[in-house]
Amino acid sequence: MPSLATYEWQFSALVAGSEPQNTLPAKVLDAYASTGTPPKTLAIVTSKFPSTQDMAKGAQGVAKARGLQEVAFLEYDVGNRDYGPIAARSSKSTPISCSLPALVSRATNCSRR
Repeated sequence: MPSLATYEWQFSALVAGSEPQNTLPAKVLDAYASTGTPPKTLAIVTSKFPSTQDMAKGAQGVAKARGLQEVAFLEYDVGNRDYGPIAARSSKSTPISCSLPALVSRATNCSRR
């Protein structure tokens, strides 16, 4: 996580630059906008792993800045293998898209319908 760098000459070699928590969600939302039907609502589903939480918080900020309505913010424990309850909770919020840790996909991929 670039924000935790302690060495003054350290720089991010990530493709997303020094603020991936902002640039990656923005790129994904830009891609959705290019389809002609960008999402209006968003559910963010993330593990409690620090880097994915950081990405999820960044996605919240980017979504808010773009006027998207966040209908759910769900966190699950690291090592979780049972995604059924998480999918059920996210599908109840009826998002148009669902943001997974550093990955965004259509809501149908986040629920069992």
